[in-house]
Amino acid sequence: GTIAFFVTTLYFLTAGLIPMADLTSITFTRPIFGAVAAIIVLGEIVGPRRWGAIVAGFIGMLIIVRPGFVDINIGAICILVAVLMQTGNTMIVKILTRTEQPDTIAIYHAIFMLPPAIIAAVFVWQNPTLEQLGWLVIIGALGILNQRMVTRAFAVADASLVLALGYLRLPLAALMGFLIFQEVPVIWVWIGGSIICAAAAYIARREAITAQEQKINERSAV
Repeated sequence: GTIAFFVTTLYFLTAGLIPMADLTSITFTRPIFGAVAAIIVLGEIVGPRRWGAIVAGFIGMLIIVRPGFVDINIGAICILVAVLMQTGNTMIVKILTRTEQPDTIAIYHAIFMLPPAIIAAVFVWQNPTLEQLGWLVIIGALGILNQRMVTRAFAVADASLVLALGYLRLPLAALMGFLIFQEVPVIWVWIGGSIICAAAAYIARREAITAQEQKINERSAV
């Protein structure tokens, strides 16, 4: 819960520092970092093809950030830290599922986010206007609706399909950024984002195939 608070804070901070397309593209590195974390933390065995996808995704991220060629925006650093922390949280949740029910984890996750959020808010609190309060309600409602829809999607469709459709966020974020904030993504964002999307989609596909093979083997054993 504490890690999730910092992740959320970094996401909101980054939204005001870099274009929406850049932010969205960098968040696509999460499956790639997740694959690396699964190797280190969970001891999963990974073949050369998945390692190749991991390396390709990392290269895609470097194309977007372009360290050494342009000044690194603090926003890019913040969102990368957020993705790394989010990946760590995913590993914690994965370990907790061995002994706890998913609903129990979700409830405590939300409860434990509240204390650090209240402590941080005390130092900068300003009473929101009615307009701001309305936007905050919309953000909260859309966040809950998004979580519910994604959960239902994973329940009725293959993970690889759900994750692949999730990459529609990049063109949608670029379109919204252009229409609302007049942000024009540079060509490197599209190149790097495409590489990251392809690498992450491949990793998701390989994980789906592995999961299906495990189910078949378990049924055969029975």
